[in-house]
Amino acid sequence: MSGRRRSAGAAPEIAREWHPTRNGDRRPGKLYKHSLVRVWWQCAVDPLHAWENTIAARVKQGTGCPYCGGRAAGPNTRLPALKKSAVLSLLLQMDKIDIAQLKEAHEKS
Repeated sequence: MSGRRRSAGAAPEIAREWHPTRNGDRRPGKLYKHSLVRVWWQCAVDPLHAWENTIAARVKQGTGCPYCGGRAAGPNTRLPALKKSAVLSLLLQMDKIDIAQLKEAHEKS
């Protein structure tokens, strides 16, 4: 097997999210695609989303941006704000908006 197919660069959809400045001299083509080395990634959808994860997790498990995936709160994805909008949405769908319920939901989140 060639070194290219074994390298992290062999997964182009993941290599595209390699953070351009936070990995120092490391490059995807120089690291093994099942490496447990933690490196920085930058979301292809929102460049404000940057996170650290192993190359193996990205390649083997297909993990992506934790912010877009709802697994972490970030600069423009605050979980409390998402929770409040979800409660309001649910109340609207139920067509039973009660000010007391809305206030209680707001205070809990």
